[in-house]
Amino acid sequence: EKTCKFYRIYRDGETLRFPYFTSDGVLVGAKIKTKKKVFTYEGVSTDTLFGQHLFPNTGKRVVITEGELDAASCYEAMPGWPMVSLPHGAASAKKDIQKQIPWLQGYDEIVLFFDHDEAGRKAAEDAASVLPPGKVKIARMVPYKDASDAIQENDSEAVRKAIWDAKPYR
Repeated sequence: EKTCKFYRIYRDGETLRFPYFTSDGVLVGAKIKTKKKVFTYEGVSTDTLFGQHLFPNTGKRVVITEGELDAASCYEAMPGWPMVSLPHGAASAKKDIQKQIPWLQGYDEIVLFFDHDEAGRKAAEDAASVLPPGKVKIARMVPYKDASDAIQENDSEAVRKAIWDAKPYR
């Protein structure tokens, strides 16, 4: 509950609403997710990553996940650490991350923690290729598909371990 309040994620009947803000914290839209994983959007689409406005422009490590619930799940496992997600999923990862390179350059380490499936692995490789050399690590987590699955199984240790053990991208 505390993490959902932090990100302002809320349930609206059978849907989840994920608010999107500009980099200076102005609410401009919301992604809506149904139980059947149908996504719609209200308002204006932003170029920012989900949760980006909540964190500073500099720091030791930032984690980028594939989905909003994964970012919240990582934050649940490691409160206080910058956890953000792609606004448009794996298919647009490279493009969405390219738009945020100036913000990401303020971090010493950028951990890409995408889903443990073919699309997630490919998206992580594509996105890593456009980020500053020597700063990027890719996190993997087996047997879970993503951070949200691990948290739902009460396995926050798996999330922390995947982030700490992320392998440098070369």
